[in-house]
Amino acid sequence: MRVLTAIPVYNEQAHLEPVLTEVLRYASDVLVVDDGSTDQTPKILLHFPTVQVIRHPMNLGYGAGLKSAFQRTIDAGYDGLVTIDCDGQHEPSLIPLMTSQLDLADIVSGSRYLQVFDPTQRPARTAPADQRRGHPVV
Repeated sequence: MRVLTAIPVYNEQAHLEPVLTEVLRYASDVLVVDDGSTDQTPKILLHFPTVQVIRHPMNLGYGAGLKSAFQRTIDAGYDGLVTIDCDGQHEPSLIPLMTSQLDLADIVSGSRYLQVFDPTQRPARTAPADQRRGHPVV
């Protein structure tokens, strides 16, 4: 199964290099959607020649970044897409676990509320909306 991992970014020079380095440990096809960054983000991306880059000429918003990632996934014939934020709060080491579940479901969604992966980063006490209403969260 060919899976693309996409990271939408806007002015993420402080986090981009360490997050991208970690993501590349767990994903072979990586796309960064640079949503019109005005900081050093485009220059940092030059240090990662294996990473695909889509650059929006101006900031269009997070949704536009995701839309570009979905379109690249379709156009390039990938079987799946993983999206990860660039703020350093997501766990790139979980990418293989997420992708392994794509054989079982069309959509796999991670939640920081279901399990503690890093004991130094406790989840917030608020449960997801579906869980609060008594619906199971899968």
